[in-house]
Amino acid sequence: MKTRLLTIFSAITLLLSSCTNLNDKRLTDLDELNVKGKVKSITVKSFEAEEKFGKAVKTTIEDFYKEMFDENGFVTEMHIFNTEELKVGTSFYKYDEKGNMNESIFAFEIGSNKGDKIKRSSKSTYTYNERGFRVEENKYSTEGLFETKVTYTYNENNLNIEQNTYNANGELIGKETYKYNKDRQVTESKSYLIENGSEHNSTTEFWYNDKGDRSKMRFVSIDKFAHVDILSSFEYEYDEKENWIKEIVYSEDSSERKPFKITEREIVYYK
Repeated sequence: MKTRLLTIFSAITLLLSSCTNLNDKRLTDLDELNVKGKVKSITVKSFEAEEKFGKAVKTTIEDFYKEMFDENGFVTEMHIFNTEELKVGTSFYKYDEKGNMNESIFAFEIGSNKGDKIKRSSKSTYTYNERGFRVEENKYSTEGLFETKVTYTYNENNLNIEQNTYNANGELIGKETYKYNKDRQVTESKSYLIENGSEHNSTTEFWYNDKGDRSKMRFVSIDKFAHVDILSSFEYEYDEKENWIKEIVYSEDSSERKPFKITEREIVYYK
C-alpha cells in the first residue's frame, strides 16, 4: 500500500508541476513552486516514512535532486542523484531573447556491458503564443527520434485548463484538465491515460493552507481493474521567509492516521 501511495503521489506532483498556473504576467519557476524571495538553489530529498513513538521518521530515500535558479527566478539546471547520493544526470535549460524556455536537455550516463560509462542525452523543445504562454512541448529520445507532443490550452484568464499528450504517430495517449479557485490555485485535475491498450481515468482534488501550500489531497481512480480512493494530508515546517523546508504527508484512509512520505528542502538564497 505504501508503494502505491508513493507512486501515485509522485505522479500527481509531476503532473501539477507541468500545470502552469498563469495570469496576465508570466510566472517564474519559483512562483509556480510557491517559493518566496530570491532563491539560488533548492535541494530536495524525499523519503519513505513511518511512525515511531508517535512521530513521523524517515526511512528509505526515494528522490534526490537539486535545482539552480537565476536571479529572475527561472530554473537553469537540475542535478539528479540516485539513492546512494551519486549524481546520475543533469538537466540544462535554455531561454530565448524573450525569456521563454525554448529547450531542455537531460544528460546522463549508463553502464555498458564492458563496465564503462556511456553518455546519453534527450531533449524537449517548447513553443509559445503571442502572449508568452507555452502552447506546445516536443520530446525527443536519446537517438534524436520524436517521441511525444504535449499541447496546452488556456482560458480567458490565461489559466492552463487542458493538456493533451500524443505519441509519435499523432495518437492521443493522455489528457489532463484543471479547475481553479479564486486564488488561481488548482483545485481539481482529471486525468485520462491510455497505457498498454487500457484506459485509466482519475480525479484529484486539492485544498490549501493560508500560505498557499497543499493541506489536503484526494485521489480517486476507477477502472475495470480496481477502485482506488486515497485521502492524504500535509504538515509543514517553514523557514524565516515562509517557504517550507519540511513536508510530511499522511494517509487518512485507515482508522489510524499514518505518515508515508517526508520531503526536506534546503533553500539557498541570493545575498
